Amino acid sequence: MSIQLGRGGRPLRIGYGRIFHEANAYSPLLTTREAFTGFHHLEGAALGRVTALRGKELEGYLAHAELTGFVQAARVAGGVETVPLTSSLAVPSGPLTLETFEWLVDGLARSVAAAGPMDGIYLALHGSMEVAGLMEAPEAVIIRRVREAAGRPLKVAVSLDLHANLSAGIVDGSDVLVAYRTNPHWDLAPTGFRAGNRLIRTLRAEVNPVHAWRKLPMVLGGGMTIDFLAPMRSVFSRMRALEDDERVLSASLFMVHPYTSAENLGWAVHVTTNGDAALADQLADQLADWAWAVRREPMPPMRTVDEG
Repeated sequence: MSIQLGRGGRPLRIGYGRIFHEANAYSPLLTTREAFTGFHHLEGAALGRVTALRGKELEGYLAHAELTGFVQAARVAGGVETVPLTSSLAVPSGPLTLETFEWLVDGLARSVAAAGPMDGIYLALHGSMEVAGLMEAPEAVIIRRVREAAGRPLKVAVSLDLHANLSAGIVDGSDVLVAYRTNPHWDLAPTGFRAGNRLIRTLRAEVNPVHAWRKLPMVLGGGMTIDFLAPMRSVFSRMRALEDDERVLSASLFMVHPYTSAENLGWAVHVTTNGDAALADQLADQLADWAWAVRREPMPPMRTVDEG
């Protein structure tokens, strides 16, 4: 595969930030702002320092995550000023209180408004956040509010956990959309790099992203969604191979987090091509068929505590 890095184009100014949380809807304990401030909540220059190569983006967990990957994509492309906005992450827990969600989104929106004119924004989101009392996908709200805060048309790239529950609000609000490729997740930084690379190439008119996605009425759990083990190993291998075609910008499979009460819960596939809507539709159908074919695979044997 020949990967174009977007070198030599016009100078760009791109912001980057994160609001990231995976909710367990069956937890009776709601998540408050202390879950973020006590784990990972950074703004402006402080975020810029930890997303440098020598920084530690998620202190105590992972040195290089999505935002570091994005910054490196910009560095490799050249001619890109990266603008650190805000980044907030909490460990998986119960749904967020509405007050906490508004605090997070307001903070990100203010940082966007204060940053001045930008060509684009990269957002590292999860896709399985839940907010008590909110009747739509929280990530769709985040994307919309960021666009409104920018005060001008701009391109938005979004990365999601592969356990995201993909919805129209997320897809329609994103110019570039990519997902993790590994479970357990080790490819956070490469995912940010991929998102940044495609956003830069889009802004420089080197590519024209065209999306197609399919929603599948299926959910699997119990160790059935590991990318390097059966039954998903062959699906992920073929999905990665789709990008060997230079017309294909990205292909993603979302094996949804099952412990959620979100509407239209289910797996999803998403394919982006360079201006070829017919090819995007064709490959989205193909990837959906591959995923659908494993829906009846038996669960692995369950063990008692003593056996474990």
